Amino acid sequence: MSSKSVLEHFTVPDDFQNGNTFKGKCMHCGTLISGSYKVTSNFVTHMKRKHRDLYILHSENKEIQPTLTQCNGVKLNRLSVFTVVKDKLSQVPTSSEPPCDQNSPPSPSVERKRNPSGISVSSEMDDYLSDNCIDMSKDPLLYWHSNCQRLPRLAKLAVQYLAIPATSAPVERLFSTAGKTFRPERCRLADGTFEKLMMVKCNGKMLK
Repeated sequence: MSSKSVLEHFTVPDDFQNGNTFKGKCMHCGTLISGSYKVTSNFVTHMKRKHRDLYILHSENKEIQPTLTQCNGVKLNRLSVFTVVKDKLSQVPTSSEPPCDQNSPPSPSVERKRNPSGISVSSEMDDYLSDNCIDMSKDPLLYWHSNCQRLPRLAKLAVQYLAIPATSAPVERLFSTAGKTFRPERCRLADGTFEKLMMVKCNGKMLK
């Protein structure tokens, strides 16, 4: 929006002298804004903050400017502006895919993106519990490395807990979270429930 075109949204007093400061009345909200023909920054700022929709339409859609006519000398005819914009949007080609129904189940492609392995958490846990136990003398990391495709989520958890952390920051963060949660004035959780909550808190992202 140019410095001169912004004044189309304000009423200018008839008795002002060119170059002097005057107070223009906004045609949309009636606010008085100080400025001049040379310094119109206050008018532009007002349009950006209070009437951003009209400011964008005025700046980027020059072809709809003839529809910005005055209504009773006070307000612009917004209905004509939005009518033209609606016609413009109706001409934009839409996708060939039908609209998504909120009540309809997600498509198979969406499910594959959420769960790339195609294995549910419950079936992965059942598969792990039904597996034979490895010998205590063997390296557990080798077991999880060979079964990372079959048990992807559990493999991530196992590597995290079997590996040595580089710093003590994760441990300190866990104790801090537990200390803030497990307080008599806040909760009275059972020990088992509290441990499960801490497990979900620290590893919830891996189980998705």
